[in-house]
Amino acid sequence: MDRLEVLVADIVAGGVAIAAYCDVTGHGSIQAAIKIAADTHGPIDILVNNAGNTSAAPVLEHDIFQWNKVIETNLTGSWVVAQEVAKLMAPRGRGSIINIASAFAIRTYARVSGYAGSKAAIIHLTRNMAIELAPIRTRARIMTGELMVIDGG
Repeated sequence: MDRLEVLVADIVAGGVAIAAYCDVTGHGSIQAAIKIAADTHGPIDILVNNAGNTSAAPVLEHDIFQWNKVIETNLTGSWVVAQEVAKLMAPRGRGSIINIASAFAIRTYARVSGYAGSKAAIIHLTRNMAIELAPIRTRARIMTGELMVIDGG
């Protein structure tokens, strides 16, 4: 049993859950996962949009292939998932989209320019979505985390 199946089993013990693989860099995969969720649970009221991929390297050494993969996953993938779900929310006139950013979007850290840039872009994207989706009563919000270093000794 893989980790996702274990998680689903834990949730089902106290609720309802399904597992659906979704590669956010593939439009077909996104549409299939959304269909599975809607077919299983009915209309989607809330989307928690948490795509994440990273590649750590100094700016002068960062590979363009890795950079593009991070942007494609974190920014473009999040945008496509949000757009597809918002299209389903629009006719019903309600919904909530929660895009997950990161502490890296707000604070500066070395060796994560692609990840940090993509997550900072998620903040601005979400603000734009909030304005555009407000007339159809669909909220767009951002959630960021904070890094904490705790001395275990």
